[in-house]
Amino acid sequence: MILALGLACVDRPPLDLVDRVPIVASDRCDEPREAFVGCVLSGDTFELGACGSGDVMRLVGVEAPEPDACWGPEAREALEREIRGRTVLLTFDRRCEDGGEGLAYVWDPDEPGISLGVLLVEAGDAHARQEAFGEVLLRAELEAAEDRARARGVGLWGACPGE
Repeated sequence: MILALGLACVDRPPLDLVDRVPIVASDRCDEPREAFVGCVLSGDTFELGACGSGDVMRLVGVEAPEPDACWGPEAREALEREIRGRTVLLTFDRRCEDGGEGLAYVWDPDEPGISLGVLLVEAGDAHARQEAFGEVLLRAELEAAEDRARARGVGLWGACPGE
């Protein structure tokens, strides 16, 4: 059973600001699947199954501050609020792994086409990550979400000097 992601949190942007996008790449590296999230390690990385299982996943195209950096704790808490202890829908892009971590998009099963990564970037809890992954399916949506967050000065854009 899939549980809804808590997208109605007060720090989340209104859904009308978020682009609706296709949830499956045509040349994806793996089939979509549901998975239980046991632990959140940072604002862009989480562990499937029981904590300590070693099945670490990272959000495709998203780069959150490290836990000890400016906005790092807030970014981790934002992701944790959304997915810890829940079963989510994972889809994949052209690459499924980076440095031993799995790469996946996380979706709200009740709002198909709403990417958690885009929501986190829109709220200022993460950057759009452009290096390392090359062209990703949601690149334009992630970049537009970051532009909107910067313009509003939300999250890390208002709290961290030099951002």
